[in-house]
Amino acid sequence: MRKFRSVLVGVATLALFAGMILPHVGAGQTAPAGEPRPCLRLFSGPLKRIANESNKVFALTNDGAPIKTAPCQVIVWRNIPLVPGVGYSPGPKAGQITFRVAPKPTDTLYAQGSY
Repeated sequence: MRKFRSVLVGVATLALFAGMILPHVGAGQTAPAGEPRPCLRLFSGPLKRIANESNKVFALTNDGAPIKTAPCQVIVWRNIPLVPGVGYSPGPKAGQITFRVAPKPTDTLYAQGSY
């Protein structure tokens, strides 16, 4: 008996990213009405701001260049991957995140995702 790693549902495939199942729209296809558009720009990089145990708001970057758009999907690390809404939250502006507890200078801060 064969085991399949991907599933074809109708004409759309499903993609698993950061624990969420999102519709994948291939080349030449359009997203169904009412469905979110896929995020095509990927980013990854260190968070921008000095971690000094008082700064809580940091900018998302793509290899050091700030992102001015709110991400569709993001994974944020503070030494380990954090849970959205528990360890951090989006904002206050697009392309920023706010930590619940201000990071220490020795913390490794990183994020990746798409927008």
